[in-house]
Amino acid sequence: MLMKPYSQKYKVDYSTNATSKLGYTVSKNGGGTWENGSTGMLNKNDSLYVISSTQKADGMWIASPFSTNIGYDNTTIGTVKNNGDVVPSYIRNPLGLRPVICLNSNVKLEKNADGTYKMY
Repeated sequence: MLMKPYSQKYKVDYSTNATSKLGYTVSKNGGGTWENGSTGMLNKNDSLYVISSTQKADGMWIASPFSTNIGYDNTTIGTVKNNGDVVPSYIRNPLGLRPVICLNSNVKLEKNADGTYKMY
């Protein structure tokens, strides 16, 4: 839900892989190399994918766990940080939620001058 649209928009070959019941790994080369996270993976200036302010949250939860456990109590989830990192984070860090939506391929979005979108 994150890598496919991002890859289409930026013409990159990013993907994810469910490695176990614990979670996912990410790839920047179409599955050639899998990592538990990647620094600077996403464009930090694209607010659709990356949180623009850390006043209330350190990043956005991307609705999936990561395969690595950086904590002592299995509290690791996948996040997108404000600098574009796609990395595991502790659940106890303040995080925003990245909305997960699925639209039919025939749905079109048009960005309004105020930053909102018209959907038709």
